[in-house]
Amino acid sequence: MSDVNITAQAPAGLSRTRTDRRGPDAVRLYPTLGLLLVLLASTVQNFAGVAAGLLFAISMGELRGGRIPIGGFAGAFFVAAAYAALRTILPSPIPATVQIEEAVRFASFAVIAAAAVRMRINELIRVMTLFLVLMACLYPVYLLTGWFSIVDAAEVQRFSGILPHANHLGYISASTAVALVYLKFARNFTMTHFWLLIALCGGLIVASRSSGGLLVLVAGLAAIPISVRPNFKRVAFSFFGIVVAIGLLLSPIGQLAIEKLQGFDVGTMLTRSSRHEFGNQGSFAWRLSYWLAIVDSHVANGPTSIAFGQGGGATTEGHRVFSFMQRDTHSDFVRVFVEYGLIGLVLVYGMLVRPVIRAGAKLVGLVIFFGPMLAGNSLISTPVMIVLITMIVLLSKVNGRWQRESQNFPLNAAAKRNRQYR
Repeated sequence: MSDVNITAQAPAGLSRTRTDRRGPDAVRLYPTLGLLLVLLASTVQNFAGVAAGLLFAISMGELRGGRIPIGGFAGAFFVAAAYAALRTILPSPIPATVQIEEAVRFASFAVIAAAAVRMRINELIRVMTLFLVLMACLYPVYLLTGWFSIVDAAEVQRFSGILPHANHLGYISASTAVALVYLKFARNFTMTHFWLLIALCGGLIVASRSSGGLLVLVAGLAAIPISVRPNFKRVAFSFFGIVVAIGLLLSPIGQLAIEKLQGFDVGTMLTRSSRHEFGNQGSFAWRLSYWLAIVDSHVANGPTSIAFGQGGGATTEGHRVFSFMQRDTHSDFVRVFVEYGLIGLVLVYGMLVRPVIRAGAKLVGLVIFFGPMLAGNSLISTPVMIVLITMIVLLSKVNGRWQRESQNFPLNAAAKRNRQYR
């Protein structure tokens, strides 16, 4: 299932062993099953995924011999973890233990990303295929019993599979579909059952009723022609993609997304924001009102809060710093600004954008990775982050940029002496 045939070579640092005698494109059982189990554990509880991810990364060879990975996402997330940990020095209404937990989460993303780089292209594809097929198998159960669903803020029951929220399923499906379609038309990426997997992703977006996932999908498809050199095949695909995008926007879920974007009045939004009244509005309208109220209240706390934030976890349930916050921020950009300030916002996203750009997919990579963060809670969702990281690592490998993702930093003299033997 989902075997890949490409011209890219396997990373030289991953030498062949007794477990991979079938060749560099063979799917090894342990890495594939290991990452899949990490992904499944993260759907049960975020920090269960964090713990499983750390164990998986160590078993894949990370954090051994006094070395830590510093290339690509690993370096970016370790910088974010260091900043989150240092932020505990400053005064904060959030307990230090909660702030440290957020730092640990960032660090776990770093080592999971480093472990993903050690995996092969076929293995990354196989993990996502198995996970999405599992979600699809749960949909009939949802239809018959109502299980595997959530009731959203509008009191609408939506299919979420085993993920915490239906939008998470939509974002995962959209990011996977965009990455695979880009690789097919930009890098002659061939894969068994390719269109079936793309249709599966589209079906899960519709099943989850995720307007955010649909918008990421449409934006990603629209970004592909901009991100590749034009030829007849790609121009034809672009035309086909436009037709598909129009069809999606004319569908019931597309019309719902458009209504969410159009159904607000600026004056009403500002009034509701100042009064902290966020009900009886469309999804996009209440988000804008909510974000504005959060940012305004945060800025009112003074220059220290503006610069350094109020500490990791300041917007999570049980520790929200503003009394009117009954929900998550529904935007990772707002979340990071409130928790880590303007310095943290620039530092975290400035570091994360580098490996995304270096993956070689141009605008497509930016849409895949940052699109789900604009109006969602992706940065604190371990399963969503695992998938987003996996998709960018996949792009990086196929585009031949994996070398930049594989750097390590020796922590002691012995590791430095042994560096030439790794």
